[in-house]
Amino acid sequence: MKRQFQILLLATSIVSVTGSMHAQVSIVNWGGNYVSGMVDLDRQGTAGSNFGNVGGTVTNDSRRLTTFSDSTTFNPSASYTGTSSAFYGGIQVIRYDNSSSPATGQQRIENNSSTDRIQFRTDLSSGTGSGEAQGLVVWKKSDFLSLNSTTSTLSSLSITLDTTTNLSEARWVVQNGSTYYISQTTFTASATLSNPSSTNWAVYDPASEIKFTGSSFSAVSLSDVSSVGVYFAGNSLTWTSATVGGLNFAISQFSASAVSSPVPEPASYAFFGGLAVLGLAGARRFRSRRVKSANFPASSA
Repeated sequence: MKRQFQILLLATSIVSVTGSMHAQVSIVNWGGNYVSGMVDLDRQGTAGSNFGNVGGTVTNDSRRLTTFSDSTTFNPSASYTGTSSAFYGGIQVIRYDNSSSPATGQQRIENNSSTDRIQFRTDLSSGTGSGEAQGLVVWKKSDFLSLNSTTSTLSSLSITLDTTTNLSEARWVVQNGSTYYISQTTFTASATLSNPSSTNWAVYDPASEIKFTGSSFSAVSLSDVSSVGVYFAGNSLTWTSATVGGLNFAISQFSASAVSSPVPEPASYAFFGGLAVLGLAGARRFRSRRVKSANFPASSA
């Protein structure tokens, strides 16, 4: 009985150190009242012209590009705070057949009472025209609400879209380890992905090219999630005026959950080693007592 009690105590001690081995937790919860006025995102991008023929008929398209970065935040650094406030990303707006008037737009946190929005609006500086736009917003593990020191398997994603004018497609984006993946599943309205393994994924490299053009999708085990987010695109835009006809895309809520698998700290390994030594010593004493009892049987009356 005493030995069984020792084993139970050992097991209880291990659980107390490691905690719950598989717990579903919220890792991102963006949404709410962040600003008291319109606040521009910090990285507004740069204009470029005569970089090639992406669309249209001549080779003098223009572009405004905010290069994707997962090391420099996309969100405002001033007058902006709240849960899951830090995010990263990039966006490009291309205007066909016009090199002198690159696309501009609004990239900002839009004040809307208690449901503020991350807004991307792709206006022109003047005139009319046609073109396209693609963008990406992600939340990183270093800013997750939980799981900073654990591996984690993605369990759900959810997004609420307030504005989707001229949106061609949106897709889920997940970084697993160091590799970004983009979902085969697409949506053009508020959506939830309650089982990420239910869709296939393609490797995606937004640092090289924000626009996704791949077609090779397969199942992926998202067991070491490092970033989560959304890709959005208006692939066929026609501006009938500088502010009409472009992509207008606004996020009012983004959330994600994952199942944790804690990795023991070095101190935990030392603790386990100490318990093993104690257990081995106890076992040796137990065997020694049994041997002595066998060699010296109790005398009869």
